[in-house]
Amino acid sequence: MLLRAQTMPAEGSKLNYTLVGFSIPANTKAAAGYTFEIAKGTYNNVEHFKSHIIITRHSKDTKTIIELPSFGTDYTWRIVTDSNNKIQKLYHFSTLTSPLVDNTKFRLRIIQKAKAHKDAYIFSDGNKVLYNMLGKPVWFLPDIPGIFKYDQSLRDLKMTPQGTITFQFANNDYEVSYDGKLIWKTDLTDSSLGYHITTYHHEFTRLANGHYLLLGDEMIQLPLKKWDTLQNKRPKESQFGIILEYDANNKLLWKWRSAPYFINEFASLDNSELEKANWHTHDNSLYFDEKNKTMYMGCKDVSSILKISYPEGKIIARYGEKLKQTDMGTGDGLFCKQHSARTNSKGELYLYSNNICKPQTIPTLVVMKEPTNPKDTLETVWEFTCDMDSNCHKSGFPSGGTLFELKDGSFLASMGSNYGIAFIVNRKKEVLWSALPEKTMPNNPEWQPMTEQYKVSIIDNQQALEKLIWAKPKLLTPKQ
Repeated sequence: MLLRAQTMPAEGSKLNYTLVGFSIPANTKAAAGYTFEIAKGTYNNVEHFKSHIIITRHSKDTKTIIELPSFGTDYTWRIVTDSNNKIQKLYHFSTLTSPLVDNTKFRLRIIQKAKAHKDAYIFSDGNKVLYNMLGKPVWFLPDIPGIFKYDQSLRDLKMTPQGTITFQFANNDYEVSYDGKLIWKTDLTDSSLGYHITTYHHEFTRLANGHYLLLGDEMIQLPLKKWDTLQNKRPKESQFGIILEYDANNKLLWKWRSAPYFINEFASLDNSELEKANWHTHDNSLYFDEKNKTMYMGCKDVSSILKISYPEGKIIARYGEKLKQTDMGTGDGLFCKQHSARTNSKGELYLYSNNICKPQTIPTLVVMKEPTNPKDTLETVWEFTCDMDSNCHKSGFPSGGTLFELKDGSFLASMGSNYGIAFIVNRKKEVLWSALPEKTMPNNPEWQPMTEQYKVSIIDNQQALEKLIWAKPKLLTPKQ
């Protein structure tokens, strides 16, 4: 929702961003439009202000978005109406600073300049920063008292359809406004679940209808008596996934557990097969095709994707590794220890394949055509080897990784793990942009890859950017 009867930035405000929305109440008519003038510094005298103007921007409307030059700076601004040159009052604000936007400590080093998507913005969850495509920071996640500090690691930093920002930290999920104020959070002690959630992880998504979709873990002691013969080869507990859907009031609306399905699968194996089986499925990605009411859960440690009907919760298909040869699954060997499984409108399933079960193999981006009838099989239709540079052969990629299809059919990817290079590649396999999140250490001034990097996400259209800048969501009150 755009609130235009408000002056932004508010007088005296302190901003954790330099990508700023400027607006005045829409009660001043100007035939030709408005001119926004911005000066670096704090001024109350118009003549002093005029001599320090650094940005002049014309707009036909009473609002505009402007990228300022620096953090940790005081600014003064005003609007001049073009119709009569009437000078509006002077306003003042400042931008905060953080080690996260200190370019001697953290950076997004551009490797290949953008050939497309030049006006996009990239969230790096390792650096906890939003960057423009030139690697300049324009927003950082500020410290949230009692919850988060800048030097702590988080995951899955991204924008929602509602113009808010979500991320995962310390086994919980959080939603914040553009200025870092808390909107929503999970509760691991929720008694309505009926199951003990040990952690929320990997995927936290706000849906178009405003609901929240979460992926959680439960640890279960496997109830198979015949496994007793395996003695110490069997774990005391195994890790399975739970999908949860909440509304904005933290009411649980829907849940689905992977444990019953996999325990039933394991029960059909003989002891020799059980010895080889991986009993921790490690569900690490979740995508909801809201139009077709279908969910895709990625199970990394068994190299599988479960296709689940919503709200029935029925498993429609299983793609990937087979536990045994008689399994009816399809796609065995097409991907391995994958992340970030999603679908597109063409009926394609795509993912980031870490390939760690194939020695000396680097990750690949894989696009597959889903079966349309029981006789069809999952089929690879496009594949890109992430051979970005020599470091990709040295690092190894046991965890992390992102793949997201953009509107023009190209892909935003990041490699996660030890060398989280991010890039955009099109279907012709042309790299359109690439960059590497990096950091320095107090005892080592040399730049090194940001090993905490897990995912990147993108804002790649003006409509989404405006929603991020102008949204005014309801904040979480202390009682909540």
